[in-house]
Formats: sequence, C-alpha cells, structure tokens
Amino acid sequence: MKKSFSRLDRVNSLLYREISGLIAKDFGRDGDQGRDVLINLSKVETSKDLGESRIFFTVLPEAEERKIQVALNRKASEWQRVIGERLVLKRKPKLRFILDAGIKNAIKVEEILSQIRAE
Repeated sequence: MKKSFSRLDRVNSLLYREISGLIAKDFGRDGDQGRDVLINLSKVETSKDLGESRIFFTVLPEAEERKIQVALNRKASEWQRVIGERLVLKRKPKLRFILDAGIKNAIKVEEILSQIRAE
C-alpha cells in the first residue's frame, strides 16, 4: 500500500532539498562562508499557511553552533528569494533556522540511563 503524502509534506521535502543545496554551496569549502564545520539539516516544518518554515539543524563542532545559526539566519532572506524563483508555491515561506537540541537531549538521556544501569 502506498503511503500518501500531504501537500505540506511535499513542500517540506522540496524545501529540505533546496536548502541543503544552498548550504552546501554557500557553506561548503568553496563557498563564500567556507568554514571547517559540518551542518546537518534535521527536518523542515512549514506552517499550514506556508507563512513560515522552521529549519532544524545541527553543527559540528558544537562550538560553532551560534555563529552558524546567525550566519544561516542572515542568509535566510536571500535564500527565500532563490527558493521562490525555483519552486512554484502560493507563498514564499519565511525561513527560520533553529538549532536542533533533540540529539543533545537524547545523548544526555542515554548517559543518565547508562549511569543508572551501572549502579
């Protein structure tokens, strides 16, 4: 049985792909923001009215997280325009980059569970 995807799921998927490419272009080794960091997109969540897309990401090394978040949010309006030219959407969602704390929280929980098991 095929899994049906909503329009919003397709929009999120398209945005994920486009933003990944823009990050690779602008933040890769040859990009104008070139840094020795790894930026990983976790997920994209777009509001039902397509007014805003929250892009969750992680950064390695962690010491660069805030700098990268600021840089990504500075690029957001430019990328919003580029995405608007590439994709046919009723509205161009405002892009907001958010550090994904889910992985850090999962690691902390695992550490606590390991300590409990050891006792």
